[in-house]
Amino acid sequence: MALLGILSFLACFLVHASNAETLIIDSYGNATCRSQGEVHYWSLDGLGYHHQCDCKYLLLGSIIKTRTPFKVLSKNWYLPGDEIQRASWTKYVEVELRRLTIRLGQDKKVTLKIGPFSATVTGDSEMMLGKYGLIKINFGGNECAGSMPVIEPVQADDALRADFMPPPPPRCWISRFVTVEVPSIGLKVEFDGFADARVTLSKFWMRKVNGLCQNFDGDAMNDWRMRDGTNVEGMENPGTMIGNSYQVFDPEDPECQPCSLPDLPWMVFNGGLQRDPVFAAFAEAADDANTDCDLTRLCGDGYLNNTNSEEIAFLEESCKMDVTNAPAGMKCNLERTYAEQCGNFNFVCV
Repeated sequence: MALLGILSFLACFLVHASNAETLIIDSYGNATCRSQGEVHYWSLDGLGYHHQCDCKYLLLGSIIKTRTPFKVLSKNWYLPGDEIQRASWTKYVEVELRRLTIRLGQDKKVTLKIGPFSATVTGDSEMMLGKYGLIKINFGGNECAGSMPVIEPVQADDALRADFMPPPPPRCWISRFVTVEVPSIGLKVEFDGFADARVTLSKFWMRKVNGLCQNFDGDAMNDWRMRDGTNVEGMENPGTMIGNSYQVFDPEDPECQPCSLPDLPWMVFNGGLQRDPVFAAFAEAADDANTDCDLTRLCGDGYLNNTNSEEIAFLEESCKMDVTNAPAGMKCNLERTYAEQCGNFNFVCV
């Protein structure tokens, strides 16, 4: 009941500490949208695109009349000390459930807010919120790619057979994410406290949402659309056009304006970089990124042999952009992010 004391102004909530330590990846068996690095988006249907502006955006939100509407918002920013300001990162993610806002910020800072009241959450917690029911906040722990298998007792005769193989254990790892989960509506939002956000959504919401994560209709190729439905596939910098169309008002940055940055600033810099000391350092980092983002090292041959060339190219260019611009202390974290993206959960950065 520790959190209840912090949130005494939320009299309608029942809050208590959570003992749960295990989160199941894709526990709804459905789709995950990603907002990663600076900033690369993978829609719920699997389309990848880039967007480099630094305002606040609708990542995903319900568009049907429902008693349990939701919005997931993301705020982008240029990292402190970034002199170039050509590529933004995710600063924080917010989950809006009517009047309640849960912000997942830098360094895994979690804040709850209703109107003028706010409180900080520092540990695993659960709360009840009206028609939404149970809301879980988890700061990490064991995360598994599937539920625990049912292991039948091994009989002595079975163990003696030459072909006997015990059931494999689930693939688990230590989560990097703070997670907000609303099981009743099939919503899970994760943020790693730096730049990697994920939204997992129940199949119930197919064709009932929009945002940078797009419409969740099972067709990735119709995700090249702005908020008004304009198809920007094949146009110059379509990611910037899509991103700007989903900008929302930010009371903390009311003057923020849509930008015209190219989708791939990493490519724009190639060429005359050596003429400016700032760009020269950038060029050196870009050379290092060619090694750091070797997908054979990050993902393995199995991924490369079973993935289409467009997806591989998008993953590689995204990784190079991130590693080129990231603070040195975050590069290992980014490499792990991309290894996980292609299914290598055992990657170790050296």
